[in-house]
Amino acid sequence: MTESRSNLRVLVAAPRPAGREPMPTRSHVEAMYDALEAQGDRVEAYWLYPGTPEALAARLAGEGGPAPDVVVFDVAMEMGAEPLAYLESDVPEGGALAAGELGAILRQGSAGLVVLRPARSAGADPANADAAAGGPARYADALARQAELAVLRVDERLDEEALRVAMTAALAALLAGHAPGEALEEARRALAEGALHVNPAEGLTLHGSGGAPVVASQPGGRGIGKVVRFPGTELQPPWRRLAQEPAEGGLPLEPEHGWVGRAVELAALERAAHDEAGNGITLIHGYHGAGKTALAAHAARWLVRTGRFRQVVYVRYAEGGYAERALYAVGARLVGDRFDLRAPDAVGDVERALTETPTLVIWDDVDALLPEGTAPIAAGDLEELLKLGVRLAGTGTSRLWVLSETATLPHPAYRAGAVTLALPVAGLAPADAEELVRRVWPAGALDGVDDDALRRIIWRLGGQPLALRGLAALLEHRALGEVAAELSASLPGFDLGEARLRDEALQLVLQAVMRSVEEDLRPKLEALGVFAGGLMRPLGGNVAELEDAAWDRLVRLLNAAGLVRQLEVPGFNVSFLRFHPALAQHLARRLPPPVRVGALHRHAGAYLGLLKWMMQNAAQHGAVVRALALRELANFRRGLATLCDAHELNVASEYANLWQRFLGDLGFRSEHQDSARRLREAVAQMVPSEGPVQRAGARFLIAQGEQLLAAGRAPEAAVMLQHLVERMEAEGGMAYSGPEAVLDLAQARRRLGRALVVVGRGDAAVAALTAALGALSEARGDEARQEAMLARQDLGDAYLAGGRPTEAAEAYRQGLEMARERDDRRLMGTLNAQLGTIAMAQDDKGTARQHLEAALFDLQTTNDAAAMSAIWSQLGTLAWRGADLEEAERCYQQALELARQAGQPLVEAQVHLQLALTARQADRLADAEGHYTQAIRIYQENSVRTGLVSAEVALAELLLGEGELEKARVHAEAARAVAEDPRVTFDAWAVYALLQRIAEAQGDAERGAHWRAKTQEAFAHSPEAQQVQQQWQSVITGVANAARGETLDANTVELLEQLEGRQEWRDLVGVIWRILGGERGAELYAELDHVDALVVRRTLEAIERPPEEAASGDQEGAPDIERWPVPLPQLMSAVVAGLRGDPNARRLVAGALARMVQEDAPESARRFAEALTRILRGERDESMLEGLPKEVAEPLAALLRALGQTKAGN
Repeated sequence: MTESRSNLRVLVAAPRPAGREPMPTRSHVEAMYDALEAQGDRVEAYWLYPGTPEALAARLAGEGGPAPDVVVFDVAMEMGAEPLAYLESDVPEGGALAAGELGAILRQGSAGLVVLRPARSAGADPANADAAAGGPARYADALARQAELAVLRVDERLDEEALRVAMTAALAALLAGHAPGEALEEARRALAEGALHVNPAEGLTLHGSGGAPVVASQPGGRGIGKVVRFPGTELQPPWRRLAQEPAEGGLPLEPEHGWVGRAVELAALERAAHDEAGNGITLIHGYHGAGKTALAAHAARWLVRTGRFRQVVYVRYAEGGYAERALYAVGARLVGDRFDLRAPDAVGDVERALTETPTLVIWDDVDALLPEGTAPIAAGDLEELLKLGVRLAGTGTSRLWVLSETATLPHPAYRAGAVTLALPVAGLAPADAEELVRRVWPAGALDGVDDDALRRIIWRLGGQPLALRGLAALLEHRALGEVAAELSASLPGFDLGEARLRDEALQLVLQAVMRSVEEDLRPKLEALGVFAGGLMRPLGGNVAELEDAAWDRLVRLLNAAGLVRQLEVPGFNVSFLRFHPALAQHLARRLPPPVRVGALHRHAGAYLGLLKWMMQNAAQHGAVVRALALRELANFRRGLATLCDAHELNVASEYANLWQRFLGDLGFRSEHQDSARRLREAVAQMVPSEGPVQRAGARFLIAQGEQLLAAGRAPEAAVMLQHLVERMEAEGGMAYSGPEAVLDLAQARRRLGRALVVVGRGDAAVAALTAALGALSEARGDEARQEAMLARQDLGDAYLAGGRPTEAAEAYRQGLEMARERDDRRLMGTLNAQLGTIAMAQDDKGTARQHLEAALFDLQTTNDAAAMSAIWSQLGTLAWRGADLEEAERCYQQALELARQAGQPLVEAQVHLQLALTARQADRLADAEGHYTQAIRIYQENSVRTGLVSAEVALAELLLGEGELEKARVHAEAARAVAEDPRVTFDAWAVYALLQRIAEAQGDAERGAHWRAKTQEAFAHSPEAQQVQQQWQSVITGVANAARGETLDANTVELLEQLEGRQEWRDLVGVIWRILGGERGAELYAELDHVDALVVRRTLEAIERPPEEAASGDQEGAPDIERWPVPLPQLMSAVVAGLRGDPNARRLVAGALARMVQEDAPESARRFAEALTRILRGERDESMLEGLPKEVAEPLAALLRALGQTKAGN
């Protein structure tokens, strides 16, 4: 009995000498690899490259890796008088080795077994046929003698499946500790049991001694014939784990029929991948349908399988795109979720990843981006892409393959002589083309077809793979002769090879496929030409106006012809149909103009609907939505172009706003700019900057203002609408007059009033809305009455925002009367709710309840669950304030149920927090904990981090109060983990302070001190710290001056004495007296709370500053700040509250910013407002603060640090 061993090292050599034709295919080598990989991690497989005698000798000696136990040869052999095996060599015929020469090399190593498979017997002398027939056996005998080891010869007639079965069994036996002779018996037994129509004795032969195990054994043997399932066999090898379409950067799927031919091209690509000469760029060029994409994908998998690359990233440009698409794909694949295309050094991140991970980057269909291409981009954008390719190709050992119809790209680095390889791809070799058609044509298609007839049709089509595949769809119900006759009739000279020579074969077959469709369906099929490269399957039937059954038939036809590929989108229940570029171009060229116009509009409508769906589901299904955005990038681009070209500006604007949000999240700057440019150019045509305003332009700008308001961009809306109103009011400012002009101007004024309310300019809003109502009072018609009714509501909002609740209530009551006249239940409910809110603020509980209950009654007929949920929540708050906790809970439960019905999970979470507070006040602490837990769950499921921190903190506070200290700590730690995320706008210092209190309650003084120090540090860099510093600035300055030798002013002395008498300030004042006594150092504030510690820190810092710097710092910008429209501390507090979701704070900030940018505002205010606006829009670079006065820059720097996304923070 022999013993088992942990692993087996196998070296695979399949040299393919350049220039030796016909070159053997690699299919048997791949079958061998299948057998090796079937053993899992018990086999270490190594690929010999280059396949030269010198490289073989070095590898056998252990250079570049451990010495192999088994060597596998798949070699071309010449069967003359003395058989020769051909390895690779730079010297002509230098790689031809007799058995003795190869045996001498093998004898230098420690391998115990050679597996020899003659890849093809070539060059045999017909006069010596008998010798040629026995050549492989004679070579194997001589090799076994010379190398002094066992040689397992595989007959070249053994097909791939038989080889896979045999070698899987043989390797398992070797790993079980068996000798080669026993492994041979296992392999033959597997062949016999597999019923593979192979004579096992002829398929496998052992030469030389087969009695000794290949590897040294270890305890734990297996019996003869027992094939073991080894640990690790369930693991997929790396090449099988490569991402595939539709994943971003994923490779196209392998052909369903398997791989055929291209041995010469595959060998050339392998040599180029290993070649260190040139610039690392390989250009693969040829007509559509020649198989460039399939060739590149197959070669890429092989190069990962054999260890040249560890990753592959594929980017398809058939439908357009920019350099950012390539960067995103590489970043997504190599860096993962951490990659952010918006980062300042995104290119550097990609280059570092390519350096660390040898990667093959493939850019497909780059010719589409050329000026004459199907999706051209600007010359500068194309140059940026090609320059990026040069950088990527030269990074580490990574490489770039570029696939194009043309061999001429507009950059010197992509031309012959500069590239590592320029590889033309044409039709398949005749034998390979025959193999392809036998695999893909339907059963029976070749019945009665002689070989010559088959070869003629292959020759006439130039061996073009996609053209041959396309015939499969036609041969389902027709004979080959009939199809050939149709092709011949379609092109004079077809029988003479015209299609082959002019590369029209694919177009001929595409036309024939189109003609095979029922006549009434052909225009609908052509309508698919409006799609860019593919589509989500349900959209095809809608846009082409096809019934489901007809659409399914077309998909089956196109799939049978190899023209579409169905891809599953992870997390989505419908598939994506990817068009072959040849089909997309063919359909687009044939699309009649009348059909095109209607199809394009249906296409744009479908993709607007998809954008809205994506926006609604982005928070909950972010990964799926992002995958859809990337997959449908070209169709979204086309939809916007359609709307802009048709001057449907309102819809185009809505579309662009939605689309640009996704582009911004992805970091696709060029795509974003392109969409903005398209819309801007369309608007410029409809709304010229000078001259009278046309009605279409006015209506567009009014709707644009509405959209800006809905998007939370009120300052922009106010500026735009103000300009529009002024322009329309000017003499001759409108190109039309009459009731339409009156109505449009009133609408513009009303929307201006709404925008001014949001930015906090209540008086100006009242003026605009009053003017709108004045004009509408003279207008007639339903639209004017509706506008007047809404203007009353907006006027009430303006009064309310300006702190004039009495006038607001009157405006609401007038609007309510108008709504009653029109029986507008929705508006009646809204206005009653507003009146109830005013009454609540005035503590008029009876009136508030009356209006809120009336609002509920009005809204019941509208089924507006969201609005009713909000009103029930207000009723709950009203009851809570009146200490009627039972009624409050009843109302909140109603609000909760309606929020669920409305699909508003965040409202659900907020109501759970209100219920928790109610239960806590009623001393039902278990119920309170349950509601907090529900809120936490909802925030987690919807990735609302700030809300999650708030809920975790509230629950921890509850548990702390109840003495459940460990549970409180767990929830506080959960809050901390989220609060420290740079994307969260919750101050971490508040969580640290809570953890400090918990630690102190647990008696853990060390942890308490740790969290106190963390609280102090975090608070010192928070926006709230600015307000504290402003309040204490006079004390800080006075103490610092006194510490430098000046007399402590009387006001400061008096204030300190007053504070010393108050318990809450006694510790702080005591430390200040110690500072005045000469003490310094952080230990002074180590035991203080975060507010007191901040005052002490700022005092010590002021003392350390040189007097002149302190003086200039105290004075710089101070007069300006005093003249700001809003006090700086109040504004920064509102900013923080707004970031946490407070809508009132957001309104205050918007209003303050609007006032701070007016001409009469101080210069420092305008500069501050500009910087703060950039921060709130997402910019995080502290360089924007350069040149600002210290008092202005410090709070903004603190805000940036709190947001956690500055360069320093990173």
